[in-house]
Amino acid sequence: MGADLPGYELRPPIRSGTVTHSFLETLAEYGASPALLNELSAVATDEAVATPPSHPRRGARSPEFLRGLTGFVDVPDRFVGIVRRRRSRGGSPPNALAPRTRCWLNPLRYIVRYVPQVHVPAGTIGLVDARAGAARSPEHPGRRVEGADHFQDGAAFLDGGGERGRQLAHLPGGAYYSINPDLFEVITVDRPELLARHGLTRDDLREVLVPEGNVGVVVALDVGQARPATLEPGTHAINPWFARVSTIPTRELLLEWTEHSAVREDGLDHALKPIAVVIQGYRLTLELAQTIRIPASAAPEIVRRFGDGERAEPRSAGRAAVQRFVGRVLGATVDGFFAEAVGAYQIIDFILGISEVRSRLESRIGEALTPWGVVAGETTVGEPVAHEPEVVDLQRTLAGRNVELIREIRRQERQSPAVSIVHMEAEVARLATQTQGEREVERLRREIELAGPYRAAVERVVEQMGSLRVPQVVGGDAAERMLSVMPLAQAREMLRVLVKTYADD
Repeated sequence: MGADLPGYELRPPIRSGTVTHSFLETLAEYGASPALLNELSAVATDEAVATPPSHPRRGARSPEFLRGLTGFVDVPDRFVGIVRRRRSRGGSPPNALAPRTRCWLNPLRYIVRYVPQVHVPAGTIGLVDARAGAARSPEHPGRRVEGADHFQDGAAFLDGGGERGRQLAHLPGGAYYSINPDLFEVITVDRPELLARHGLTRDDLREVLVPEGNVGVVVALDVGQARPATLEPGTHAINPWFARVSTIPTRELLLEWTEHSAVREDGLDHALKPIAVVIQGYRLTLELAQTIRIPASAAPEIVRRFGDGERAEPRSAGRAAVQRFVGRVLGATVDGFFAEAVGAYQIIDFILGISEVRSRLESRIGEALTPWGVVAGETTVGEPVAHEPEVVDLQRTLAGRNVELIREIRRQERQSPAVSIVHMEAEVARLATQTQGEREVERLRREIELAGPYRAAVERVVEQMGSLRVPQVVGGDAAERMLSVMPLAQAREMLRVLVKTYADD
């Protein structure tokens, strides 16, 4: 047994690592001082290892000091050994000694220090900034180096042309890495000082989640363009120094042109308001609803054309791109359609033909979305809302009538423009005077101004005439006498005779 060292206790060996006589001979060959050789010779035995007590006395030497003198290296678990040459300005060897490594290094040439392994928590990534390597090439920013084993093989990184600066490759989460900190600086969520220095947050190092019903579009920040390939739903590790992900919904989307009194979860249609049109000087508003679906193949082009490059926040970039698409393509198509419709309809035709308006709008939307690869679904158009009392009264009147019959009459009116407006006004006045008086005449004249005289006359005839059977053609004094005595509620079929009579005039 060797003599006790001041400040240390002797215990049976747990592992090898004692000073041997052969090692003392090596130290003597290198010119070690007699005092050092005498001190080490006291513990030059294979039967004991010096270990420090709980409170060593002042001046006591640590086990690391003794191991450094002996040259024996024993890397603890979850640590790496960083080797540095003595009296050398060339830095340390690129590779770190892995945990539980045991070896002997000449203590007169090398110094070994122990640092913790790099730990990257699960669900996050580690970013690497190389302190050494070749100058970065503008043509290949952040090029990957094969065979470097997640930067644990520093020699392979340098020999493979690894470049200084931020690395495109990252460290996956949920693992420990034996990386030489003298060669690589590793940024993790547990290193807030490094995050701040590189302008990052903890969220930047978290894996990107692409929810179900969505795809992820990867945007390269160096060129600001979307890559054609998309990410499936799930978690993905993305290096925030070089790319971000825009999440694009591929499920069916419902877009509404309403006042949006309730806050929508996605807010993709927040810029869409009810449609306002002015026909014949009267204002109408309509609410719309449209379903669309963005296939995964169409998502990159939408991000490329309507994204905001690297300036957008990663978690909102996809929503912003879809919002711009909805406003600039779909919204503009709807606005343009109704701007044209103002000149193609009279107000009664517009109210009666709202289903035709919806069908035409649906076709126009499909034509506009097809070049973008976006699928147009169902188009819904609500009933027009009038703002002037005259139009409100007209809508109430039409609500209780045979709309199909009125539409047919309107169609015939457009096909027979030679119908005498003077005759129709006279007929309306005569019928109204016989049934409801001058007040009704004035109300009928307002309807004539709104929707055309022919429609108003026909409507009143339909309302007030019954189902009395009459000859196919009635004219002259016979017609006048018949109208003066017959119950008006019984002469509905007479309408078609009148239409033919006026059309032939």
